[in-house]
Amino acid sequence: MTKKNHENQGTNDDNDDDDDDDDDGDDDGDDDDVARTTTKPLEFSTRTAMAQNFIRPRTKNRSSAWIQTMQAPNILIDSQGSLGSNRGTRKRYIWSPWASVVCGTIGFTVAAGKERSYNLVRLHCTALVLVYLPCNKSRMPGSVKHRPDFKAADAAAKLRSAMAGFGTDEAAIIHILGNHNCQQRIEIAQAYKTAYGKDLLSDIKSELTGDFEEVCLALLTPPRKLDAQQLHKAISGAGTDETSIVEILVTKTNKEIEEIKAAYKAEYGSNLEDDLCGDTSGYFRRLMISLMAAGREPEAAVDSARAKKDAQQLFDAGEARWGTDEAELNAILCLRSHSQLRETFKEFAKIAGKSFEDSIKSECSGSLQEGYLAIVDSAMNTPAYFARRLNECFKGLGTNDRDLIRIIVNRCEIDMEEIERAYKAVYGVSLIEAIESECGGDYKRMLIALVKMQD
Repeated sequence: MTKKNHENQGTNDDNDDDDDDDDDGDDDGDDDDVARTTTKPLEFSTRTAMAQNFIRPRTKNRSSAWIQTMQAPNILIDSQGSLGSNRGTRKRYIWSPWASVVCGTIGFTVAAGKERSYNLVRLHCTALVLVYLPCNKSRMPGSVKHRPDFKAADAAAKLRSAMAGFGTDEAAIIHILGNHNCQQRIEIAQAYKTAYGKDLLSDIKSELTGDFEEVCLALLTPPRKLDAQQLHKAISGAGTDETSIVEILVTKTNKEIEEIKAAYKAEYGSNLEDDLCGDTSGYFRRLMISLMAAGREPEAAVDSARAKKDAQQLFDAGEARWGTDEAELNAILCLRSHSQLRETFKEFAKIAGKSFEDSIKSECSGSLQEGYLAIVDSAMNTPAYFARRLNECFKGLGTNDRDLIRIIVNRCEIDMEEIERAYKAVYGVSLIEAIESECGGDYKRMLIALVKMQD
């Protein structure tokens, strides 16, 4: 909506919500029967069932239990969260619906090694489109993609035309900013300045207002600079927004954290760590300092012996003593890779008889508890963590638009498809439906453009 026409009531768009629910077929237990087929994306809520329908261990007595998946939506095909040989090269895998594996009846035989024994896993499928891929952020599906037909000068001209004269063509702005990735949007802003001698962000500010303005400005801001701005608002506002601080720092790589600190210094002339220390206290401040040190280990093969040792240390630091040794918790939670943490949490459950998450809830409270739980949740399942955070934006009186904008803009090029699936599985409605019920006008239409998968 524009300052020229502030009350943009907007039309009731017909947003087509594609229900991608897979039809669940019944398994009759016959090993020779061909499993049901699907070419649709696997739903978050049905992935365990899908794995059970498609995958069965093959042993001499053929009495082994079904392989269980553990961390949907990043599908794992055995209880160890791994697939690979017995030579220490375990990898995490996800189901992908786009592999070019379509033929009559296809039999996959995969050797899933444990110690020196192999469980042969046979996948029967008809016209099935599945493939194993290493599960990492670069291969997880985002909703906003690079446009190969992109021409920065043409896009800049369309934006100029949309804001020139009387009134503003909000639909054109949504189409341009909502359908190009971050790098392309930055190039558009540069082309705009070159062609017209004006700053695109300044023109956006003069033409738009409210939350629609905010999401457009966020889309035109480099990601790490946007994170720095959001952290500054979380620190300098009325009270401290610990939830936003935790979310931003916990979900970033070491490189991204260093870039955020540099962007913060350039933007505000002070050190992020100093400002955070001045606005937080106690064990929560120590946790934030540990995260800002950006010392998390890179992803590598899981060290089972180390996981057992760390699990025992976590138990000794919390459950086995009066009070909690937060320094010991920080040393493990802020340094170990996510795959190593997942193995550690599994070993912890064996020792303590309950999950590490439940242990945190009983041993910690307040902001510190929130920080630890965010580390656990993001390590176990990053898309599900962001699905929960998005749902929190819609709770209570009004909508937390600042967090909503930040999460959608940050994740739309990374893993929005998985987040959307996780959201629908947990909350029973699609993320698009939630946005439609909580937001309005051009702001709503822009968010939907960022969430909806592009062709």
